[in-house]
Amino acid sequence: MFSAVASTLFEIGPVSEASIGNVGYVRESGLVDFFVTPTVGVAFMIGQDLLDNYVIQKLERKVHNKTFSATMRVVLNPSRSLANSLAFKKPWYRKRDKLKACDEPMGNVPPRLQRARRPVDVGHSGQP
Repeated sequence: MFSAVASTLFEIGPVSEASIGNVGYVRESGLVDFFVTPTVGVAFMIGQDLLDNYVIQKLERKVHNKTFSATMRVVLNPSRSLANSLAFKKPWYRKRDKLKACDEPMGNVPPRLQRARRPVDVGHSGQP
């Protein structure tokens, strides 16, 4: 519903294509913008949600590579990935789980190959 209203306002609203002079002088293009754009947009969003719920989750259960899982989330669901980026989150973030291994710089490196990280003890003055 929101996409239909936003698309209609973009076409004939107070700040729209029609208000700045781009009214479309060809008669065939009139109703396409009012019906096709919102319909295809909603279908695209529903399709991405279906891919996320059925295809991506199934792949994540079978393939245990965190980098591959993060890549599939970004590639198969670009709208949510962009929304996550604009919200200052990782593009592959989902509420259902977090790919914690991908959030760390050395996510796929086995622990035996990683250097031991020692926590830095910071005193009250801010000096280590």
